[in-house]
Amino acid sequence: MKLKILILLLAVPAVMVGQDKKKAKGNGVVMVVGKPMTAMDSIMSKQLFFSAIREKTIENYVLATELFSRVLQIDPANDAALFELGALKKAQNKEGEAQPLLEKAVTVNPDNEWYWVALADTYQKTNNITSLENVYNELVRISPDKPEYYFDKANALFLEKRYDDALKAYDQLETVIGITDDLMVGRQKIYLKQGKLDKATDELGQMILANPAELRYYLLLAELYNSNGLSDKALVVLEKAGKLNPNNGLLHLALADIYRDKKDYEGSFNQLVTAFASPEIDVTQKIRIVLGYLPKFPDPAAKASALELSAILSKTHPDDPKAQALYGDMLVQNEKYTEAKPIFRHAVELAKDNYAAFEQLVRLQLAEGNTDDAIKDGEEALTYFP
Repeated sequence: MKLKILILLLAVPAVMVGQDKKKAKGNGVVMVVGKPMTAMDSIMSKQLFFSAIREKTIENYVLATELFSRVLQIDPANDAALFELGALKKAQNKEGEAQPLLEKAVTVNPDNEWYWVALADTYQKTNNITSLENVYNELVRISPDKPEYYFDKANALFLEKRYDDALKAYDQLETVIGITDDLMVGRQKIYLKQGKLDKATDELGQMILANPAELRYYLLLAELYNSNGLSDKALVVLEKAGKLNPNNGLLHLALADIYRDKKDYEGSFNQLVTAFASPEIDVTQKIRIVLGYLPKFPDPAAKASALELSAILSKTHPDDPKAQALYGDMLVQNEKYTEAKPIFRHAVELAKDNYAAFEQLVRLQLAEGNTDDAIKDGEEALTYFP
């Protein structure tokens, strides 16, 4: 019986298995040499394979590894066994051992999408960036409607600093899904690396012309201008956006950033006040802004600003325990202890696992000499924090 030889050009080091141990000639060739199979060999390899799958299912990985290896001793070109053994190696973080197994698997069966996906993951984890382009070319060939493979290809080319090729990958993707925000951001990243700010801003400008009511494009363009030292242009863009949706919280956050960069701190704070009154902005983001004032304490102006913003935060998000606790903390920082106590009470009612709020509440009660309430709340806290 003739040896069955399967050859696939890959952007990987040359490897040969089977009877011939010499490396295949030519850069990027993986050669898998099959082995003559008797009927008994075929039956045995199938039995071993299914036994290995069973052991893998019950998480007996050591025996599963041994059984898959025995399958490959009988049938070196068994792509399923190559893949499964490679997957087991990957699960043990042995990417170096997984790589040749997966390379052989895609050589034997180049149309299996999941083999290529696993190989791409291994190349990423071993930082084998130069080999990724070919893998993603194959994935695009197999599944041309999956945009993630085009994105991954473009990103791999970007990491290789092959910016023009990465742009071509995005152009190819655009024919599949049209222009999307993610695609546009990917192109902008390349344009900025190339020092082509004008191209990045022009594309966003075109998106605004095509979608004049979409606020996010104004915000993206303003951020692009501001991050590149063009705050005046950013301000013009946001002022146009303000005419469309003057109450949008994200718009006012963006304006606050620009005014701060222009050292107009009063204007920046006024924009924050408006933004904090918007429930559409995430509580965590607002808390992060308030905490940004802490390094400026004990400056009275910083304390007052943090208190005002936290009060708005508490009012805008009355059912959020983190918002209430932060407001209570800012009241304490401003020595408004009487006002802080009911705020901390509300915070612990909203979330019994808020240890810091319980602690502050008990401290305030003790400071007032209210020992009974302090003991009661302290004992309740101990039930949650023994």
